[in-house]
Amino acid sequence: MIFIRTTINMLFTYKFFLLLLTLIAQIFIPVFFVNSITHGIMSYMFITLTLFVSIVIFKNMKRHKLFIAFAFFILLVMLLNWIDYFETDTTLVRIPRLLLLGSLYLILFVNIFIEFSKRSRVDLDFIFGAISAYLLLGLIGSFVSVVIDVYYPGSFSFANIPADFQDYIYFNFVTLSTLGYGDISPVTAQGQMHAVGVALVGQLYLTITIALIVGRYLANVKKPD
Repeated sequence: MIFIRTTINMLFTYKFFLLLLTLIAQIFIPVFFVNSITHGIMSYMFITLTLFVSIVIFKNMKRHKLFIAFAFFILLVMLLNWIDYFETDTTLVRIPRLLLLGSLYLILFVNIFIEFSKRSRVDLDFIFGAISAYLLLGLIGSFVSVVIDVYYPGSFSFANIPADFQDYIYFNFVTLSTLGYGDISPVTAQGQMHAVGVALVGQLYLTITIALIVGRYLANVKKPD
């Protein structure tokens, strides 16, 4: 009983650090197992872990009924996530899954941003949450770009054909940071507007977050005696 309570307390204490770990794993680890049978399993598993951590983060909601609703929503996304993995014809499942997953990540991002905007001190938890929110933006853009490419085929020009989901992740993070290497480029108007939106959101987030962190830090720096 004591072990369970200790574990639960650790989850709540290090929830943003755990979220950061699952997001990093989701983005970086599967790419090293592209030609392995474990590639797909790892991708879906890390998404599931991110969803589990998001339940812990949403637990801070003041309204219990709202938390219950989000918990059921997360469980639905988990179910669609694994149906998409095991189903052979996933066209009808993949798009709803990506849209719901993107919506959930967006809600998670907003929840993190609202919580941190109310905090008065900058600590490691603050930094972990800020980095996690940035990674969430890149993943949200990746989900959206896949949906765009389904409904508007050829919206993106890839160096490697056929494109893997890691290619969408790469493109969106390169665009989010405005690096723009050009090896993957938007072709259609829909793809181009998506790239513009991702670039704008990335710059706005960095500007606002840096201002928030610096402002909180300076406000808490003790004046010399």
